[in-house]
Amino acid sequence: MIKFSIILGVLGLLGTAAAMPYLSGWVSNWGPRQQWLVGLIALLPAWLFAFLGLLPSSVGPEYDPLPRSALLSSVVALLGVVFTDTVVRRLGKSGHSRSPFKYWILGTTGLLPA
Repeated sequence: MIKFSIILGVLGLLGTAAAMPYLSGWVSNWGPRQQWLVGLIALLPAWLFAFLGLLPSSVGPEYDPLPRSALLSSVVALLGVVFTDTVVRRLGKSGHSRSPFKYWILGTTGLLPA
């Protein structure tokens, strides 16, 4: 399960990194938020697959809360997304021009710890 998640992550990183120049030229109003979102999308399938692996496999009539590992993974993912979104917004308001690759890296680091 972990190997498949790592493979998904590597494929997502390679695929979105290769698509960034194409998308930047194809879309006219390509901004920092969209570049950040592409970086976030790169690791989303890998995180989702790993998260589903943390959930219990048994289904029963009794209520079982989320395991601590699944809860921690979702909290770290949410905090990473919120933190990197805040950084992208502040960089956009500062007026300095950054490369699209830097915003893509910020997007990937949003889900990397999760």
